[in-house]
Amino acid sequence: MIHLNDCIRHIPTVGTAEAAERALRHEFSILGSAPVENRYGMTAPGFEGCNYSDPTVTYEGAVRTLPAWHGDKFERCRALLMRYAPDYRPIDWAIDLKSGARLEMKPATELKFGVTDGVDVKTSADLSRCYHFLPLAKAYRDSGNMAYRNEIVAQTLDWLMLHPYGWGAGWRANMNVAIRCVNWLAAYALIRDSFDAEADGEFLALLEQSLTEHRRYISSHLEFTEEPTALHPNHYVANLCGLLCVSAALSGDPESTGWEKLALREMRVTLDWQILPDGCDFEEATMYHGLVLEMACVSLLMTARMKGCRTAADMRAWLSDNLGENLCGKLYRMFVVLRDFTFPDGTLPVVGDADSGRMLELENNIYAPAQRLFLNALGAALFEDAALLTPWNTAADFAYPAALMDGVESAAYTAPASLASAAYPDGGFYILRGTDHALMALCMPIGTAGRGAHTHNDRLSFILNVRGNAVVTDPGVYTYTANRFYRNMLRDSTAHATVTVGDEQPNRLNPPGCFWGYHDDTQCRLIDFARTEDGGRFVGEHYAYRRLETPLTHRRTIETGTGRICVRDEFLADGEIPYAAVFTFPLAPGVQVSAAGNTAQITAGDVRVTAEAEGGAWEIASGIASPEYGMKLEIPLLRLTLPRTPASHTVTFTWR
Repeated sequence: MIHLNDCIRHIPTVGTAEAAERALRHEFSILGSAPVENRYGMTAPGFEGCNYSDPTVTYEGAVRTLPAWHGDKFERCRALLMRYAPDYRPIDWAIDLKSGARLEMKPATELKFGVTDGVDVKTSADLSRCYHFLPLAKAYRDSGNMAYRNEIVAQTLDWLMLHPYGWGAGWRANMNVAIRCVNWLAAYALIRDSFDAEADGEFLALLEQSLTEHRRYISSHLEFTEEPTALHPNHYVANLCGLLCVSAALSGDPESTGWEKLALREMRVTLDWQILPDGCDFEEATMYHGLVLEMACVSLLMTARMKGCRTAADMRAWLSDNLGENLCGKLYRMFVVLRDFTFPDGTLPVVGDADSGRMLELENNIYAPAQRLFLNALGAALFEDAALLTPWNTAADFAYPAALMDGVESAAYTAPASLASAAYPDGGFYILRGTDHALMALCMPIGTAGRGAHTHNDRLSFILNVRGNAVVTDPGVYTYTANRFYRNMLRDSTAHATVTVGDEQPNRLNPPGCFWGYHDDTQCRLIDFARTEDGGRFVGEHYAYRRLETPLTHRRTIETGTGRICVRDEFLADGEIPYAAVFTFPLAPGVQVSAAGNTAQITAGDVRVTAEAEGGAWEIASGIASPEYGMKLEIPLLRLTLPRTPASHTVTFTWR
C-alpha cells in the first residue's frame, strides 16, 4: 500500500499560480528552451541551426510505436484518463523542445546521445522529471480547484500510456527516474486528501503499481561502477535518493524495508566518499555541489517525515541515527561551503559543469540562475544555526525548509552582516573578500576521484565581483552533447581567466574527444593563502606545461585589497620560453569594455574598473557565457597575447 502522508508540507509561495497555469497549458521552458507549448506536431525553435521538427507527427502515430505487450495497461490508463480529464490534450514526452527531434520508442538503455548535431536528450528527460507537478499540487491546495488536481492525474496517466516499463525517453538515465519518483511523491502528498478510497481506488492502485515499477527499475539500473568510465557519481546519489523515498512510501510492500536499508547504507558510503573532508563535493563543480546537497537533504528529510519526524530537532536525531555523526558533520560542512561560495549578488560562481538540475522546486524556481539561497536557508533551519546564512538571504528563502520541517520561522534567524575570506584546500577553492569585493581563485585537483568528469580547464583562474557587480566571470556550460563545438569552447582555458601557453590546453581530454573527462596534468598545488584586513593573498601553481619541450611551471599570485587586485603570473623555466602566452579575462554579461594599449576601461553596473597590463596591448574578443544550462549570452573577452611567454607578468585591476 502506498502511504501518501505529508512527506512535505504545503507552504504558499510566490509564483505558484503562474507556474500552475503554464503547466495546465502544457507550456514548458526547459534547459534554456524558450517557453513553448508542447504538443504533437509542434514546431520547435531549433538549436544552433538544427531543426528536426516534423508537423506530420501525431499522437496516434506515437501510440502505434508502442510494443504490443503494453496494450492492456495502455487501455486501462486511457479509460481512467477519460474519466478524470475527458478534454485532455496529450503531451509529446519524447520531443526535444529545442531541436524538435524525437527519441525513438525503444528500450531506454538503447537510446543514444551525442550522435545527432543539435539534439539534446536532456530536454525530454527533464520534462519527464515532472518538476511542474508540484506547482499544480500547490495551486490545488491554495484554491481547491480540482482542475489542478485532475491535471496531475491526467498527466500521470498520459505519461504511463506512452512509457511502457523501461521504454522511451522518460526511462533514459536512472537519475531521471529517481527524481521523477520524488516529484510524484511530493505532488501526490499535497493532493492526497482529494482522493476517495472507493471512487479513486483504481487510479491509486495504478499509481502504486507504477511506483513499485519505478523502484524495481531504479534498483536494477543503479548508475554505479568502479570502472574508470564512472563519470557521473552524482547520478548514483540521485538513484539512492529516489530509491530511499519510494521505498519509504511503499512501506507496506514486503520488499520495501530491504531496499530502504540498502539505500541508506549506500548513501552513507557514497556520500562519505563524495564529500571531501573540508565539505566540498569531489566533482569540483560548484553547481553539482549544490545539487548533491539538495538531493541528499530533500530525500532524507522527506523520508524522516514519513517516519514521523517533524521538527528540525527530530530530523537531526533521525539523521544521526541513520547516517552517523561523521556524515552529519560533512553535510553541515557542505552548507558552510555553500555559504562561503555565495557572492554578493546571491549567486554561486558557476565553476565547472552545470546542468541546472534540481531535486524539488519547492520554491517554484523563482531564483535567478545559479542562486541557491533556499539551500542556505535549509541548512540554517535544519541545523538551527544562523551562521549558515549569507548576508543576502531574506525571509522568502525559508519557504523551502518550511515545506520540509515544522516550526521553521525566518524571524528566528539573523543573517550575518558579512562573510570572511575562506580556504578549502581539499576542494581547491580560495575565496578572498573585502568590504568592496569578493574573489574566488581555483587551485583544485581534477575531481571525480581523478576522472575529471565535470571539470574545465580553469586552473589558477578566478571570478571577481565588485560591490555586488559581476566583473570577471566563469563561462559556465551552454550544452553537453547537443553541440561539440560549444561544449569544448566553454571548457577551454581561453574561455577562463587564466593563461594558455603554446596553444596547449593544460589538462588533456581523457579520452580524446570525450564529452566528459580530463587527465590531471595540472596537479595544482597551493603555495600560500593569507587573509588580510580587507582582502587577502593567494599563491598557487600548476605543472601541466612541464610536458612541453621547454618545460615550465605556471605560478599565479593574487593579492586583493580595497579598490584593487593584483594578478602576477610567473613562468618558471630554465632559460627562455619559446611559446606564446594568451592571458584571458572573460567579463560578465552586460559588462562594457574599451581598450587602448595596455589599459582597459571596464564598466560593470555603477563600478568603473581599470585594467593595467605590465606589457603588451589589450584586445577585446567575443565570447559567450551561460549562467544556466542552455542559455547563451555574448560577453567580451579581455585578452592579451604575448609572442613569447615572459618570466613574469602583472595585471592590476583598480576601481572606484
